[in-house]
Amino acid sequence: KHMKKQLLMRDKDGVEGGKVEVGDGEEVGVEVEDWCGPFSVAQRMIEAREDARAKREQELKNRRADGNIGTDGIGEGDGDGELGSHPLDEEIEHIRKENQKKVYPSLNWTARRIDEEDQGNKNKSSFKEMNLYAKRKRRYLKTSTSSSNHYSKIPSLFQTCVNFLAENFECVEGLGPFVDNSIRKSICATLIAKGKMNGAAFDTIFAEEGIEAIDLIDSAHVTQEQLVDALHKTIPNGLRALLLTHCGRCFGKLAVDAICKYAPLHNRHELQQQHKNHMIHNSSQSLFMEHDVEPGVSSIFALSLGGAYMLHDNDAARLVNAIHTTLSSIELISCPLIGSAFCDSLRTNYAPPINNTHIHSAHLLELSLIDLRLDTTDLLSIATSNALVNLKSLSLQQLEAVDDQLLSTILSHTGEHLQSINLTRCILLSDMALNAIRKCNIHGSLRALTLSGLKDLTSSGLETFFTFGLEGLPNPPALKRLDISNSSNEAITDKVVHLASAASALKRLAMHQYDTITTQDQQSPHSHSKTSDIQEYYRTESMSAMEGLVHLDISGSTCVTDRSMESLAKHCPKSIIKLNVNFCPNITNQGLGYLVSMTGMQFASLGIWGCAQISDEFLDGHDRIESGGLDIVGAW
Repeated sequence: KHMKKQLLMRDKDGVEGGKVEVGDGEEVGVEVEDWCGPFSVAQRMIEAREDARAKREQELKNRRADGNIGTDGIGEGDGDGELGSHPLDEEIEHIRKENQKKVYPSLNWTARRIDEEDQGNKNKSSFKEMNLYAKRKRRYLKTSTSSSNHYSKIPSLFQTCVNFLAENFECVEGLGPFVDNSIRKSICATLIAKGKMNGAAFDTIFAEEGIEAIDLIDSAHVTQEQLVDALHKTIPNGLRALLLTHCGRCFGKLAVDAICKYAPLHNRHELQQQHKNHMIHNSSQSLFMEHDVEPGVSSIFALSLGGAYMLHDNDAARLVNAIHTTLSSIELISCPLIGSAFCDSLRTNYAPPINNTHIHSAHLLELSLIDLRLDTTDLLSIATSNALVNLKSLSLQQLEAVDDQLLSTILSHTGEHLQSINLTRCILLSDMALNAIRKCNIHGSLRALTLSGLKDLTSSGLETFFTFGLEGLPNPPALKRLDISNSSNEAITDKVVHLASAASALKRLAMHQYDTITTQDQQSPHSHSKTSDIQEYYRTESMSAMEGLVHLDISGSTCVTDRSMESLAKHCPKSIIKLNVNFCPNITNQGLGYLVSMTGMQFASLGIWGCAQISDEFLDGHDRIESGGLDIVGAW
């Protein structure tokens, strides 16, 4: 039989959909495929498997409704549409439930029994125990008196001292050189919480010599003049980090000038040349004069600015040019004037040297761009210059320009050291982004992945991302931190959680070592036995348990059930520290109770906001109710 098939036009991103002629003009539709490759093929196979499973379940449901099969799968109907009955139905149902308990161990969990004292109180006053607020008070008192609980009615000596200083801070003239950054940060947080943070308090805490970090969580009460004075005192004496949140009022051109005055010696000639060029184009303004350069040298390696609405694009570029040789961590949050000049400075200063022409090479290790008005050209200029080759942490949050193709280009220009990726609320990303992330993880260094708020992710794409053994792709990442919250309602399933937890709990050998052994075995047949033993050793070692997931957030997942809790209890019992299952309606008391009973004392935080199905059976009956140490957030 003669058959004709239309050729599908392929492009660099994938193949176009169309129709294929089969036989005498019969046309068969061809679905549109976004891209071709092993990831796409595996995703199609997973989708077909899920469709076949759903079809089988629907057929079985229809047969039961028609009376052709009993609830146990073997009873026949009586022909009138009713389910068949048998004298052994109860016994068969009991056996079925026992088998289910073996397959699903969470079904075996039962709440801890109330102790004799509480039981006596319940018998004496049943009305009080039925009162909602009485139950909550009883639970709070029980957890607050636990010896290992993090909460205590008596504050620590450190917190007592900090509170005393905050209450009487107007009498404090200075903290001295022996107070480190953690103590200063705690004092700032307490002052802000009490509404006592002002410019005078800022001068007392940070305007001192010898401070290594200016870390302020709310800079709204600090003026630019006060910040400049603090920079003049701290930069020449070893300031290492400048971390300012809500700094729109205090960080502008004057603050940039103050930092540029202490630029390293090998950067001053470039800055002076920029000053001359700037004066040619605009004689009324100046960057800074040559005689204003101070003899001290800046050693700032971390810069974080949030809400700097007075920071212009050119000033940000000038700042990077001045301290790029020591600056390795950059974070900009909601800075509306940042644009192409800043991106060009990153491209110019952090690109690897060509033929060793640059004596002083800079390495950008952390880059976080959050809620900035950057376009595709700006981001491509950074990536294509190989400025991100040494990057360890990449955060591109709430950037409208980031799509699948741009992300693939950016990740292809990162090096082997990338450990963290954060793509929160980049709404144009889809399953194709998962393919790019997995391809860039050739060396298996990725440990943290945040994909919160990506509505176009699918369950088949996530299952493919965490599936082992896909030809042409590296193994899935062994993550310690995974955030896939607020995705599509049906994107996160029990299968996704199972694969992700299993991938995180496996310790895998570097592929190049295993391939080397295989090559030697093929070239030397006489050493087959010895090499096979080595391969078997590495194969068994590659499956040995490691730490597993430490932080997992699957909030807003309507398809997640107790099976996911069983997977976490199996693969991450000694590693999980924080788990968020907010607004997951299909997780029950038994699932959470089983997870808590199987995990260690390191499990410290459980978020259950919006889980109205979680009752006192779990809240008052889990295994950590007496020992404490587990903070259940969202229990009302």
